[in-house]
Amino acid sequence: MPSHQTGLSICGPLRVALPIFVVILLLHSSISLADLTPEQILRKSIESVWKLNISGTETVVAAGMGNRPSRFLMRKVVRSSTGKSIIRWETTNGIGGPIVVEDGIWSKAYDSNLKVTNVTRCPPRSRDAHAIDRQLRLILRNYSVHTQEPAPMAGRDCYVLRLEPRYRHSYQVMLWIDRANFSVLSHQESNHLGETVNVSSFNGIKFLPHIDPKEFAKAIPEGVPLVKFSRSEPAKNIQSLSKLVDFDICMPYIMPGGYEFEYAEVVVTKGQRSTCIRYTDGISEISLFQTRSPTKRAPDYLLKRSGTDGLNNIFFTFEKGPMNFAAVGHLDPAGLDEMFERMNMDQERAFLDYLARNYRIHLTDLETLRDQGLCIDTLNALLEVRKRTGKSLADLLDLNREGHCWQSIAKKYNLDPAPMYKHMSIYSVKQ
Repeated sequence: MPSHQTGLSICGPLRVALPIFVVILLLHSSISLADLTPEQILRKSIESVWKLNISGTETVVAAGMGNRPSRFLMRKVVRSSTGKSIIRWETTNGIGGPIVVEDGIWSKAYDSNLKVTNVTRCPPRSRDAHAIDRQLRLILRNYSVHTQEPAPMAGRDCYVLRLEPRYRHSYQVMLWIDRANFSVLSHQESNHLGETVNVSSFNGIKFLPHIDPKEFAKAIPEGVPLVKFSRSEPAKNIQSLSKLVDFDICMPYIMPGGYEFEYAEVVVTKGQRSTCIRYTDGISEISLFQTRSPTKRAPDYLLKRSGTDGLNNIFFTFEKGPMNFAAVGHLDPAGLDEMFERMNMDQERAFLDYLARNYRIHLTDLETLRDQGLCIDTLNALLEVRKRTGKSLADLLDLNREGHCWQSIAKKYNLDPAPMYKHMSIYSVKQ
C-alpha cells in the first residue's frame, strides 16, 4: 500500500530493525481494529467526514428498473473536512455534466446546458457529538448492523457492513469502510426482493493533508444566474410556515417505519410556493412537498402517480382536491403510497380527540406537538409511558428527539413494551 495513503512505510531491512515496543504497539493497534463492533465502525465512519480531505473518482450505477436499462455515471469528488465538497458529473460519452458545490448549508448545482446555478438547502449533517449520537440511535433502531468478511475497494482494505432494515419499505444498505481512516468507499442499496437499486463506489481515492479553499470558490463559472429554491429559514414548527404559503399544511399522521421529522421550509417549484418537510431514518431521507393546484378541481378529485428519476430516487405524486403533494425518497414506492394514505385531516382529528380524552390532555397541547412533527403513534406511546410511570411528558419528548424510539424509552423506565402494542393497533399501519 503506498506510503502517501497510509502515512507509514515499512520495507526491506527496516522491518527486522523495529524496536520491540513498536512491534507491540502495531500488534495492539491491529487487535483493537479487529475487535471493533459494527456500531463502533459505523460511528467512526460518520465522524470521519469531518476529519478527512479526499479527492477521487466514483462510479455510480442506477440499476435498471422496469423496462429501463441500467445507467452508469462517473463523478469526480473533492471533499474537505470543513464540510465543503465539489462533485463534477460526467455523462456516459465523457461530456461534462452538472457541477455541484456544497458548503454544508447550501448546495449549488451548475447546469451547463441552461447556464444557470440552482441553489437548494443541504440536508443536515451530523457534526457534533450530540448530533452523531442521535443519528447513530436512529440507524440502530431502524437497521440491524452486521459485519461481513473484509474486502478491498479502490485498492484499500475495507470493513464491510450490512445494514438490514427492520421495516419492509426501507432498503438494505451495504457499506465498504476504509480500515485505516473509516471513510466510506462504496455504498450499495437493495430492495426487499434482493434487487440492487443503486451502487456508488470509488475507483481511486487520495487522502490529502489540505485542500485550498479557492478550489471550491472557482468550481462554478462566475456570472452565472442563481436560481434559489429556498424561501424561508428551516423551521421546527411546521404551521409557522402557513402564512408564507397561504394554505393549511397537511402532514402524514403516521410515517413509514423509523422516519422522524427533521425540519420544514418554504421552497419555490415551477414558480409556485411550496412547503417541504424533511424526514430521516438515520440513513435515508424523505422530502414531502405540498402546494396549491394552479387549476380549479372538484373536492373529490384524486390522482396518484409514482416513478423514478435517472438516479433511481423514488418520487410519488398525490393530487387531492385543490392540493398537490409530492414525495421523494430512497425506499419502496409502497411506503410513500401508505404515507399519503395517512394524510387525512379528519382521521387525524379523530385520533387527537381520542388521545385527549383517554390521557386527559388538552387538545391544543396535542396540536402543538403535532406541529413539531410528532406522529400520532409516537404521541400515543409516549402518553402511555407517562401514564404508567408518572414521568413528565417534556422529559419523554426530549428522549424521543434525541433518537430514542418509544420502545427503548419504555424499557428505560422498566416497562415491558409488549402489552403497549395494543394501544398502537388502532393505527393499523403496515410495517
